[in-house]
Amino acid sequence: MSAAGDAAPFRRAAGWILLAVLLAGGPTLWLPLGRDQGIGLYIADVLRHGGAPYKDAWEIRPPGIFYVYAAGLELFGKHGWSLRLLDLLWQGATALALGLLGHRLFGRWAGLIAGALYAVVYFLGNDFWNLGNTDAFVALPATLALLAVLPRARGPRWAWDLGAGLLIGAVFLLRFTHGLLFLPVIALFFAGTAGPFGARVRPVFGRLVAAGLGFGLAVGAYALHLVVTGAWSDFYYTLFVFAPRYAVLTHHGSAAAFLSFFRQVVGGFAWKYAVLVFPAGAMLAWAARYERHPFSVAAVLWIFGTLAGIAVMAKFYAYHWLPLFAPLALAAGWYGQRLAGAWRRRLLPAALLATALAVFGLGAFAVRFGALAPRRLADAWQLSTGALTADAYRQRFDTLSTGGDFSATANYRAADYLRLHTAPGDGVYIWGFETLIYFLADRRPPTRFCSNYPIVAKWHKREWYEELVAALAARPPAYVVLVTRDEMPWITGQGRDSTAMLKAEFPELRDFILNNYQAELVIENLVLCRYQPLAGQP
Repeated sequence: MSAAGDAAPFRRAAGWILLAVLLAGGPTLWLPLGRDQGIGLYIADVLRHGGAPYKDAWEIRPPGIFYVYAAGLELFGKHGWSLRLLDLLWQGATALALGLLGHRLFGRWAGLIAGALYAVVYFLGNDFWNLGNTDAFVALPATLALLAVLPRARGPRWAWDLGAGLLIGAVFLLRFTHGLLFLPVIALFFAGTAGPFGARVRPVFGRLVAAGLGFGLAVGAYALHLVVTGAWSDFYYTLFVFAPRYAVLTHHGSAAAFLSFFRQVVGGFAWKYAVLVFPAGAMLAWAARYERHPFSVAAVLWIFGTLAGIAVMAKFYAYHWLPLFAPLALAAGWYGQRLAGAWRRRLLPAALLATALAVFGLGAFAVRFGALAPRRLADAWQLSTGALTADAYRQRFDTLSTGGDFSATANYRAADYLRLHTAPGDGVYIWGFETLIYFLADRRPPTRFCSNYPIVAKWHKREWYEELVAALAARPPAYVVLVTRDEMPWITGQGRDSTAMLKAEFPELRDFILNNYQAELVIENLVLCRYQPLAGQP
């Protein structure tokens, strides 16, 4: 294993990386929350009060993200900006970890470029919906796992390998499909041995056992927790029966899924993030042809293992691609190290060609995202001085007027209204996808189904609908919020919005609401109905 980074301290590079994190990520603290962050934060708050995911608050995602969010709420309080601050610190730690990994593998320029490039591309290459979303938190434990398996001067080797396994377990609990992180770890195990292949298998097997034990401890401990809390059956059905049906909803067969994946990789991600993809691809192709660096195979396995995990999910949402940033930034940092060396040794043809490729990637990124940084800085300044109101700022993130299905303005206004017109113990139920309102209003529904997704999906369980109706009848909430204009056939398999489906397909729930609630306020696509039973009703 190379010790290229040992000659120079990492502290100076770390300072520049942190500067990049603050400049690119600081203005994101003012961004509003989206739908996915809202449901995750609501469930995180349920966990903080002794609840269990799936059993006490239902969601389709793996459980790890809820515990990450819960940690953020514990550290910074129950505020909308708590997640943004957590994301800033988490991604800052990821950038530093990538910088340290690049420093140790290739040299100081590789570490500096890898860390700073990751921070800039992550914060400036994503919008409010993707930043802080589930897959954004995968890169840190993945990078730390690879750092753990590099040769160390101190401490027993098995302890580092055990720690790597625990970190891979954390990645798995964040997103099951990224458990293939074991592949680059195994490659680094082999890179740390010498001699014929047969002689190298035995020490690698021992290290793999230690890592596997760590993985088993992490995943097994959580499985035991689910069993003890009585949430195992709900967890299993949600993640391994319900979720697979959702994954294949938008594709008609494996061939269609593959073609869609190919278009996303080549026509979408590769050009959108050319600043990462082109230098990383060029470096790995060059290394495969001319250099046998121990990390080459690991990097390729890290990238293709991550791509495989994305392909298995079969949805290709923008935030699903975020774990790719880490290995690509590391390979691009390696490219930058080689580029600096070419100029230092005055290898002009190679240096000019490599520089042209780097400039092209940076230029493409600047054209696409360059205006975002000054705009966010200006918005942050205007918000802090009062020149721009929070309500006017949030309107920039609404998509209802352009054919979308989300309004940050409506969510925040509805939350303010409900918080003012209900007591802390009053229940609120939202028939739709806007779980963010629960978190912002600090109110809870009398059911674990905090969105209507598991009820309206074509493959829903009839028992879940009956459970919902019984829970609302037993503890009628102070308000019911009906959501319109939220058609999402790629999620539910339904072509109508929530209110239209309520009227046509769920007569018991429809009659309960008609007989017990009166419309009080309309905020864009949200109808707030107050509990006011008709004469003769209880």
